[in-house]
Amino acid sequence: MSRKMPDSPIEDASEWKLPEKNHFALEMDHFSRCVLDDRQPHTPGEEGLQDMRLIEAIYASAREGRPVKLEPVAGLDAFRGPPPEEG
Repeated sequence: MSRKMPDSPIEDASEWKLPEKNHFALEMDHFSRCVLDDRQPHTPGEEGLQDMRLIEAIYASAREGRPVKLEPVAGLDAFRGPPPEEG
């Protein structure tokens, strides 16, 4: 990454390296542990379903040229389970 601060002749050139993770594998491991331990997953199917409803509403809005209203979901992170354990 390279950036120049406004009104400064100095350019900051730095590179950030983050460890690679297979997020799909980590999610599957978490889900498997939840099934084995009879716990609610952090990202359950209901959240994915809500995402799909939102995407469909966006498409309908674009197609019809009008806002599309959806029923509100009660509560912040209404479907979320506990965060996965680091491991």
